Amino acid sequence: MTPSDDRTPVIVGVGQLRANRGRDPRAARSPLDLLLDAIGRAAVDSGVPDIVKRADTIGTTDVASWGYDDLPAIVGREIGARPTQFISGPMGGNQPGQILDDVAAAITAGTSSVAILGGAEAVASLRAVLASGSMPDWSPGSLARVDVSEIASATMMRYHLGLPVRCYPLYENAFRAYRGLNYADVQAESAQLFADFTTVAARQAAAWDPAVRTAADIGTVTPGNRMVCQPYPVRMNAQIGVDQAAAVIVTSVAVARDAGIDESDWIYVRSAAGAAEPVDIMSRNDFHSCPALATALETALRRAGITASDLAVLDIYSCFPIVVKLAAQVLGRPLDARLTATGGLSAFGGPGNNYSTHALVAVTERLRSQGGAGLVYANGGMLTKHHAVVLDSRRPTEPFSGGAASSNVRDHPPIVEPHTGIGTVETYTVEFDRDGEPVRGWVIGRTAGGRFPAIIVDRETRAELLREDVEPIGRRGTLSTIDAASVSDGSHEATGRLTTFSF
Repeated sequence: MTPSDDRTPVIVGVGQLRANRGRDPRAARSPLDLLLDAIGRAAVDSGVPDIVKRADTIGTTDVASWGYDDLPAIVGREIGARPTQFISGPMGGNQPGQILDDVAAAITAGTSSVAILGGAEAVASLRAVLASGSMPDWSPGSLARVDVSEIASATMMRYHLGLPVRCYPLYENAFRAYRGLNYADVQAESAQLFADFTTVAARQAAAWDPAVRTAADIGTVTPGNRMVCQPYPVRMNAQIGVDQAAAVIVTSVAVARDAGIDESDWIYVRSAAGAAEPVDIMSRNDFHSCPALATALETALRRAGITASDLAVLDIYSCFPIVVKLAAQVLGRPLDARLTATGGLSAFGGPGNNYSTHALVAVTERLRSQGGAGLVYANGGMLTKHHAVVLDSRRPTEPFSGGAASSNVRDHPPIVEPHTGIGTVETYTVEFDRDGEPVRGWVIGRTAGGRFPAIIVDRETRAELLREDVEPIGRRGTLSTIDAASVSDGSHEATGRLTTFSF
């Protein structure tokens, strides 16, 4: 074989787990402990457990439930390796794809030969311990504080749009109106999609919620499945209160062969691509498409020399139904269970930034058993950061190709905050409290001068936005302002005046 063949990156070991499903404070384990467990499982899966001691590169996703100072270095010491390259990502569910891209590029370049990537969350245990009146004894590290300003602009923060549960519905509602569909039909579509996903999660030992659910279970609003931000009830949201970990071991072909790892278990890292939208959702092209998502998917496939129809296995990021719908549209795939090998972030579980590491595990296992090419698509922020990776059970004929791709991000309207005037709804959502009452809403709209954000405070306008017999998008209303302090939700304190909208 040529040197370039020897440097072909291959996944040789995968491992994942679920822990403390019963949320017992006495059974709480730290994210580090869970991650080391997953790495140990991946090492055993490789058939050569000591392979981890040869790791020269370690990459970890950002941990939201506990704060670590240089987690990759800690992991390296704990597994008895002497890594020289460390990768740690900022907040974003795209990170598993980005890290695998970086690792595969390093192996192809000859600057790495054995790499470990992974991550973990222990949100369920953390909440259980705190609820018992204690603090976890998870040394090293300390309680982490999630800073959503990493994924939201100053304007979004001022208008309380720094949370994913409030932003993704803006896309879902706009995509529905763009397709000319009514509310009931799209809710049925989303409910059936996530019900299909539960059938996949039910087969996964590491799934947090392995129950098979019907479309009615997913879509019907009940006290146990309350509406969060319209149109998404709880079971259409990512389930972040989980204890889960996953790890992947990647080596060069030369190392895998030298270590005696069974070649029938090798899964080749064939290509990858990343792209990004502006952090500020106000600066997006529109809310019914995502050019960066399309770029990541299309570029990864093109670099692999295949088309979407060639894919045998997929896992599409699914924090909310809209992400799956946009990706399926690009790939030309129907909305069904074949879009996930893992089971989705609502059923399988959404462990912070690490879900797509579980997807890499699941796709690898499927490709080992059935063969062919697979794709993992990972999404971060508010449909902001995108990474796609193509894997294959067959030896590629071309070297790995990855890295960032230029997305077709077009110009956006000027961003304005008018104090008065008339505006037209571009998209919207309404948020509900735990008692099922609508408490606030948001409109992103257009005036002659540009695009505006607006927070909705009056009951009548919220009721109009929630009507299913009249399409809110395209309707006109009156603009005014309100004191920012009067609409605080406890997540972020804003000052000054905010634009508001009313019918």
